[in-house]
Amino acid sequence: MHLNGEKVGENVLDPAWTDYPKRVLYSPTTSPPTPSGENAVGAMLGGGWATLGTGVLGGKPYYPQPALLLQLNIELESGKHISVASDGSWKAGRGPIVGDSVYDGEVYDARLETPGWDLPGFDDSSWVMAQVVAGWSGVCVPR
Repeated sequence: MHLNGEKVGENVLDPAWTDYPKRVLYSPTTSPPTPSGENAVGAMLGGGWATLGTGVLGGKPYYPQPALLLQLNIELESGKHISVASDGSWKAGRGPIVGDSVYDGEVYDARLETPGWDLPGFDDSSWVMAQVVAGWSGVCVPR
């Protein structure tokens, strides 16, 4: 996760793997205040085992591609709280992570980097609208 061009939090390879249809871990994190004005939030995803046919479901992946569910809770200087959630109005573009798994590591193609993708004012006109996908039937658990 990135906020205004900076990685949020210190975690890597997080959250951990679970049996996705039953339980999905998430990692709550906080970030220092940002200046007023425009802000940009973005996430770089890897699919890991969730998008591979690992045999857990008879060789069928849990999900056809990486997916994100994000809820951003914001406290304004006035003390007012607002919440922003990912939905079909968000945009998506291909990033440099082209493969990843716990045992094989990450395949990162630097030629696919998009400078400024996580900064306010980025031109996302070549990106596509995010697809809304079905969730899981299990529970979300903080890590």
